[in-house]
Amino acid sequence: MDVTSWRILVIEDNPADVGLLRMALEGAGLKFELIVLDDGAEALAFVRREPKYNSFPQPDLIVLDRFLPKNDSLEVLEAIGRSDALKGVPLVTMTSMASNDLPPHVDREILKPLTLQEYLNIGPVLKEILLQHRQGKAWDAIGL
Repeated sequence: MDVTSWRILVIEDNPADVGLLRMALEGAGLKFELIVLDDGAEALAFVRREPKYNSFPQPDLIVLDRFLPKNDSLEVLEAIGRSDALKGVPLVTMTSMASNDLPPHVDREILKPLTLQEYLNIGPVLKEILLQHRQGKAWDAIGL
């Protein structure tokens, strides 16, 4: 069992989706802390490390809803892509409508499921992304 505690930044305006994501992560056996931001303006403030967010730790994973209120999610994606602090943090987008315009720094796009069981299946996918990222960092640290 994985005992690492992961910090996961979730940028999602629907509390029900946040709750389902939490259930999916718990079902995958992850120990985690969610940092939840519910609109694009807050996400941009986090990415830019504005004063209210400058003490927040760097996340191990970012999960971003592709349709956000206030600032557009594309603006948030671009800001994340330009951020030196978030470079290398795995980024997963979730959307209710599939698109063909996946930005290059997005690791995975997930179509929001319609059933509870399909939603719970997201947990193992996100766990695998976290573990692969950690393994890649370990290889980088020893120069391979």
